[in-house]
Amino acid sequence: MIPTSLYIHLPWCIKKCPYCDFNAHPLKQDTHFGQYIDRLVEDLHTHADILSTRPLHSIFIGGGTPSLFSATELSPIFKALRQYQTLDDIEITIEANPGTQDAGYYSGYRELGINRISIGGQSFNSQMLTQLGRIHNGEKTHQAILQAQSAGFDRVNLDIMYGLPQQTTEQAIEDLQRFLSYKLEHLSWYQLNIEANTLFAVTKPQLPNDETIDEMDRIGSELLTDNGFNQYEISAWTQNLPSQHNLNYWHFGDYLGIGCGAHSKITTPAPFTATRTIKHKHPNQYLQNLIQHQETISESDMILEYCINHFRTNQPLELALFEQRSGLDKSKLIAKLQNAKSQGLVTLSPHKVTLTKLGFNLHNSLCLSLT
Repeated sequence: MIPTSLYIHLPWCIKKCPYCDFNAHPLKQDTHFGQYIDRLVEDLHTHADILSTRPLHSIFIGGGTPSLFSATELSPIFKALRQYQTLDDIEITIEANPGTQDAGYYSGYRELGINRISIGGQSFNSQMLTQLGRIHNGEKTHQAILQAQSAGFDRVNLDIMYGLPQQTTEQAIEDLQRFLSYKLEHLSWYQLNIEANTLFAVTKPQLPNDETIDEMDRIGSELLTDNGFNQYEISAWTQNLPSQHNLNYWHFGDYLGIGCGAHSKITTPAPFTATRTIKHKHPNQYLQNLIQHQETISESDMILEYCINHFRTNQPLELALFEQRSGLDKSKLIAKLQNAKSQGLVTLSPHKVTLTKLGFNLHNSLCLSLT
């Protein structure tokens, strides 16, 4: 059975950051969490056939800013889930932004069954955080980490960005050194990119040049490696506990998505089909009608998506697993990879496809070679 994960989307933030292109909405005075939670529970029950027959591999509560919701407000979702699943011994993550919760929130999450926290720190430098439009400062990031640890969370991820407006290499490395001082088990370290339909796409802040960003990446990678961290995915580093939820995405597992704008991919055998479902993006539309779009994934999209996802990791692509999770013969994938092979991005063997170092560093070029 293909592993199945659950994603739960909580869309509100105190304010939307100027670089953010996620489905996030500024919190308003008339926003009622209870009505939305009730809708999430209804959404969950529409997947009863899957939840009652497939054990969940992982759960991720993302946003938005999920830490605006208390454990009490989230409890109806977990009560509904436990009608189908025990939730024992699986990874359950919630995203938290510094300055939006207190120690009591973290303790409540633990009691609810959540066992992993992902903190959106982005930087410890208060000047950088102001330029990013964040509502917190470096001290709030520090407090959030200590609060999560004091609440008993052994598994804590910290998000750190580099290539920030007017950031120097020294400032970027200082953020990593601060991260290392907390002895956390996981880091999401990624470059700031200016995305369309964001405020930064209009204001065009001055980012470091390519040479400086390459220097940040090189020195930062060396620092993390020297401290025992392994880069198992383009933007993810860990000593021994990778994110099971993210790996299930990258290895083309199945996933259910509940909440506004959430995506699902569910495969069924005999005959093999993979169906994608997208929920209505805006909370108000979602409250009126759950599903915005549903389609069967085409053969060409299946191959492209499989590669885009899997090659974010540095693990070999097992051809037998490709056949199982895509329903396609491996020859179709091999044919698509000939351009990447000729460019030195991958190597092919009878049973697996392996990224070269060049291929891992040039993920976008690899994806373009498949189209």
